[in-house]
Amino acid sequence: MRVDPLMIATFLGMLALTYGARIGGYLLVRRRPIDGRLKGVLEAVPVTVLAAIIAPAVFATGPAESLAALATLLL
Repeated sequence: MRVDPLMIATFLGMLALTYGARIGGYLLVRRRPIDGRLKGVLEAVPVTVLAAIIAPAVFATGPAESLAALATLLL
């Protein structure tokens, strides 16, 4: 099995960015009380990320897939 150096570099880059985003967020709010507006924003993040992942798949596919997504949303 041959390992492509570009694939390894891509993987390590994604790893660094993901870790940087996670630790960066922690470092920004670790000494700040989380209340009010900041708490609301942080609570909305999971829903926003989920919508950003699902929406392109719903709108970029055919009508059957879009109707299935709509039915799932309504249930």
